[in-house]
Amino acid sequence: MRYKSVLLCVIFLLLFALNAYCITNRTLGFEFLNDTFFKEDNKISSSWAILLHSNVARSWEEFGKWGSKLENIDEYLGGAKDIYHRITFSVGQLIQTPDDLDRSDLIEDDVPYAGLLVGSINFYSFNSQKFNGLQLVVGVVGPLSLGEQTQKMVHNKDPKGWTHQLHTEPILNLNFMVKRKLFKYGSQDGVSLDLDVGSHAGVGNLFTEASLVTDFRFGYNLPIGFTYNPYPVGFNLNYNAELPRNKDKWSFYITLGISTTGFARNLLFDGNTIRDSHSVDKKDFVAQFFGGIHLVKGRFALRFYALVTTDDVDVGSSYKGADNERFGTILLEWTF
Repeated sequence: MRYKSVLLCVIFLLLFALNAYCITNRTLGFEFLNDTFFKEDNKISSSWAILLHSNVARSWEEFGKWGSKLENIDEYLGGAKDIYHRITFSVGQLIQTPDDLDRSDLIEDDVPYAGLLVGSINFYSFNSQKFNGLQLVVGVVGPLSLGEQTQKMVHNKDPKGWTHQLHTEPILNLNFMVKRKLFKYGSQDGVSLDLDVGSHAGVGNLFTEASLVTDFRFGYNLPIGFTYNPYPVGFNLNYNAELPRNKDKWSFYITLGISTTGFARNLLFDGNTIRDSHSVDKKDFVAQFFGGIHLVKGRFALRFYALVTTDDVDVGSSYKGADNERFGTILLEWTF
């Protein structure tokens, strides 16, 4: 009960602080990612995030006095007259476990137990042709993340090896993303499709990587802007960069995408930065394949996603856990 109270207090305080800095919040989202959708429970076992998206603004000054200071990063985020600006805050938790939850000894041939509790602030600008984004991630890994307590409370399981989880240390990451529309075809509020390409890069002790991404959208009443592909919390920008063409009609569409990532560092595999800890050999290059189904009408949106990766650990070594990652995600959004 003590750990439940601590977790609820942490979530409440973080949300209160984020709300104080984002006076004009307009969209609230809840994202739940889990590998049980693929009948698995290993590696990244689950991730959740609460997302607070600001109003869509034509100028950073619309966010108040502190928002006007963002003009200093406008050279990167884009200052064209036909571009929209938005800020997203997020807070969430990630849990990683090895395949065998019944062993109490250190499983050297599998991924470490790890819990992350992170928050992020995301600044981005977009229109129908381009997207530029910047993200700052802060948080903690280790026992203070309450990963063990959350897994035992929510999953109703008693994994034996949490005493070997990664040690407590702060998390700090700076991430960038750019996307450009390559092709679009169809009627504005009928059936249409589009294709975009982009890149993502991050520097920090959570991960240091660079990615190339391609996204495809097809459907009815396709929104203006760019699709969002959910990754485990902290590992990708959080954003809502789509604007409805016709709010009075349903939007129904599918998204497909592929990305290739080169990792110099991944905390979940490489272990702690400051102290020695359990680690496994990772693959330097990993491909991700993702798809989504989107239902949007008025103030509400319901989105289902699937993400599958290629092998992300060195299966040529003595590693005995799962080879790749497979997740299912549900994202609920309410605009107010």
